[in-house]
Amino acid sequence: GREAVARARRPLAGRASEKARAAVHEARAGADPMEDGAFAPVAAPRSHDLAGMEIATEVGTAVHELLEHFAADAGEDDAGEDDWEARLATLRDALARRVAPARLAAAVARAEQALAALRDGELGRRWRALAPHGIARELEVLLPGETEGEGAIGCVIGAIDWIYRDPATGDVVVVDFKTDAVRTRADVAARVAGYRIQADRYRRAAQEALGLPRPPRVELWFLAADRSEAVEPEAGSREA
Repeated sequence: GREAVARARRPLAGRASEKARAAVHEARAGADPMEDGAFAPVAAPRSHDLAGMEIATEVGTAVHELLEHFAADAGEDDAGEDDWEARLATLRDALARRVAPARLAAAVARAEQALAALRDGELGRRWRALAPHGIARELEVLLPGETEGEGAIGCVIGAIDWIYRDPATGDVVVVDFKTDAVRTRADVAARVAGYRIQADRYRRAAQEALGLPRPPRVELWFLAADRSEAVEPEAGSREA
């Protein structure tokens, strides 16, 4: 029947961010591109085209790849000026291989702004202070597929950027680094809403992978804005 045909058309595997893309694509017109190329609503609509989507996607990929090669213990990462210049050079080279020449300058500027938060900003200070309490970096996770809807029926794949234990509360915290070009509180709020389903998937995956007695907290670290936002579970999500 129709249900069988629809199920046969669904993908076998999917990425943890795919529902975030779908959620923001359904949002109203007037949007900023998210780091994965999807769109999220903002308070003041601005026009964006495929060039903006390319920059958003490639900057997110390049910055995440660079972060993977930072010192495993950020607290010991006392990089000097030469070290940071080397990292920036690596970042520029990575973007030059991915982005059209006409868009390269804009992509580099956006990526450098994101990294500045980890070099000089509040997020960098937090990262170094919390490094001794780190649990995992780039944790690959695998979740069961969905029984309903249009998502993958086999499995959902993702990688969690960083997990640490809050020394003040003992809570386990999942961190997802974001390179979105957010400017205002409204921008940040829109991104949090757009990423909520992805955050819930990472919350569930971390709990299962680490055998936690309760779901961990999830924080989105918006590098360009040098601020973090906790993401509350989506209403009706499983909290087992």
